[in-house]
Amino acid sequence: DVTADGAPVAIRLSGLDDSPIENITFENMTIASAQGVKAAHVKNLVFKNVIVTPRTGPVFELTDARDVLIANGRAPAGTAVFLKAAGKDTRGIRLETTDLSAAQQKVVLADGVAADAVSIH
Repeated sequence: DVTADGAPVAIRLSGLDDSPIENITFENMTIASAQGVKAAHVKNLVFKNVIVTPRTGPVFELTDARDVLIANGRAPAGTAVFLKAAGKDTRGIRLETTDLSAAQQKVVLADGVAADAVSIH
């Protein structure tokens, strides 16, 4: 269990095109930060029971991300965008049992991201 308050970025993962960051699980975390989770060039990530409250920007910002599970999360009050997805390689993003009722926009897809890249269950 991890609790953090005041971080500039909740979690930052920056892989490379030909060498993505892979196979990481974040579980039972509560983070209040200036910005939410930022992950680029990643594959097979799991965020389970991870509650992020950013002061600005999306809760999750994923770029060229594949096979990412966000489970048992929630959009904090006042969330403009819960998940922003970018990058032509983004696919297989799943939101499961995540409370998005406080988000003005649940998901924003940037140009080039397939319409079916993100699923909500």
